[in-house]
Amino acid sequence: MIKSQILDIPLDIMAQEEVLKITTAWLEQPLKSRQIVTVNALILMRALGDARLKRIIQQADLALIDGYGVAQALRKRGYSVPSHLPGVELVKHLLNLCSVQRRRVAFYGSHSTVVELLKVRIGELWPGIDLSFIGDGYNQNEPEESVKMKLIKENPEVLLVGLGSPAQEFFLAEILPQLRGTVGIGVGGSFEVLSGWKREAPDLIRYHGLEWLFRMLQNPSKLTNLPDLIRFWYLFLRR
Repeated sequence: MIKSQILDIPLDIMAQEEVLKITTAWLEQPLKSRQIVTVNALILMRALGDARLKRIIQQADLALIDGYGVAQALRKRGYSVPSHLPGVELVKHLLNLCSVQRRRVAFYGSHSTVVELLKVRIGELWPGIDLSFIGDGYNQNEPEESVKMKLIKENPEVLLVGLGSPAQEFFLAEILPQLRGTVGIGVGGSFEVLSGWKREAPDLIRYHGLEWLFRMLQNPSKLTNLPDLIRFWYLFLRR
């Protein structure tokens, strides 16, 4: 693992296999709860203007590079960054591991349609997982505090939260200190891909760093993120 940073945002440079090895060690020896943050260009830009989010990234057990933009920004600063970076593929590999080891896993985020599809996919693809909790993040009939109480009672070994950033990072930072030995990860829109509700960007698109465009075409509401992406390019990639 190589420690790096952009401005004062720390980033851990590591291959997916190393992330899984570290996560496995945490699960086998759950001394305390751990937070993993995956940092893409949008999260980094938000952290530069949000002291709370920046502090969470700085204090995270792992702050992983997620996406072409951040990787390129580090390469321009002389760092050697693996071509295959953690993302939804990391979540898939982690779920494979949890299925084999029969770990207790909780899922929280996205909306009800995705959650129902995800329940089916978990049974089909990861039958060994002990599903301790699954709930959608837009359920207005169940307040967030109620979800937290359920999670505290269940105390999953792995907690995947897909509320978008910074909501998922804030949620994990608040609840993980109340859990015993849980590994928590903010996974963005991964539930939509894992459930089959949305397609993952093809390899060619990811190779050329155009995954952000693919996501915007799938969901035009994400066009509101374009100014932050342009600002990221101007600050970190134009030279």
